[in-house]
Amino acid sequence: MRDVRLSEDGCELRAALVLPGEAPQELWVRGLTFPLTPDCHDALLLGALLPAMSRGANLRIEGRITHRLLASLHPWQLAWQAWRPGRYRAVEITADEVESDSRRADGVVMALSGGVDSLFTLVGDRSDPVPRARPPISHVMFVHGQDIPLSREGAFIGAASTVRAAADGLGAELLLASTNIRTLLPSIEDGHGLLLASVLNAASDLAGTAVLSASYSLQEDRFDWGSNPITDPHLSSGRQEVLHEGLHVTRIDKLEYLAATRPDVLRHLLVCPHLTSEGTNCCRCEKCARTWMSMRAVGIGNPGCYATEPSLDRVSPISEGLRPIWRLIADRATERGHVDVARTVRRLLRRAPWRHPSLRRTADRVPGARRIYQAARYAGKKRSGATEGRRS
Repeated sequence: MRDVRLSEDGCELRAALVLPGEAPQELWVRGLTFPLTPDCHDALLLGALLPAMSRGANLRIEGRITHRLLASLHPWQLAWQAWRPGRYRAVEITADEVESDSRRADGVVMALSGGVDSLFTLVGDRSDPVPRARPPISHVMFVHGQDIPLSREGAFIGAASTVRAAADGLGAELLLASTNIRTLLPSIEDGHGLLLASVLNAASDLAGTAVLSASYSLQEDRFDWGSNPITDPHLSSGRQEVLHEGLHVTRIDKLEYLAATRPDVLRHLLVCPHLTSEGTNCCRCEKCARTWMSMRAVGIGNPGCYATEPSLDRVSPISEGLRPIWRLIADRATERGHVDVARTVRRLLRRAPWRHPSLRRTADRVPGARRIYQAARYAGKKRSGATEGRRS
């Protein structure tokens, strides 16, 4: 990685990532409302690591990195090489200068997407009486280029306004940042923890501790996810410690906690990966529907984060990775006595691919597809009947 440079205003750190047999690619991190750490390039190393591992290319940084990060990234690489043996290979990392660990800033910054996980972490930080080993969260960061593509500026502005309202209500200072790291990653599912750690690290002059919120609980057993309790701490540098918090509760438990503790925060909830042009939840995707049904399962009505009741048309077929979460929703609805919700969710879990409404609509529009659809439907019904016969 060469031509490392900081912009004149101190708000953008940029470098050219050079991988074997490929043209140089620009990698950048930009602080939209704050200056970046000027004399350390750990943020760029974190952004470049996974692209290099996917090609098996050693990394040399023409700049300064911390010894702590250099040492920590070795076990991080070994874990991902073990989880994805055909995709990533551990590489050697060198730099022009490696600094000893220095004193960290007192602040604590947390990545805030507006979703259930990060809002739970922030509300828990303010409301939980159990003392923590770290200071309270002082800053939260919302990143353009993480979930919202860089091309969708209007959606980012609208979503940032919603996140700002949540941050202000909870007494945290909002930092806005942007990066193109996602465009370089071989997989956002594998690399989103690195992306967040990179941008949070760029604010290490303000915060010596960074918090990443758990996407999955311990009981869901999803450790090979881009942000997880095993590898996230290995993204710590000499200037910033990285913590992974919230893995002791499921997402539906987090929703119940928010409703009981700070119900006003739920109106700022942003769960959708396909935000509208105004930066609001689309009410049409699987994620919107899943969060909506989770709220209904524990008796939470629309807190104002949905313009209309999310559609269930696009939910099925539910992927294997998401089926345990939907089953948990059904089980929780049964426990709380919301039988209609449990019945709806279980019907979605049983729905075969050929029953999907969007597939039926496509078959009606595409010439010749209707016959194929009907044949697939007939075959599916025969298989279902045979299965029922075996079960009886």
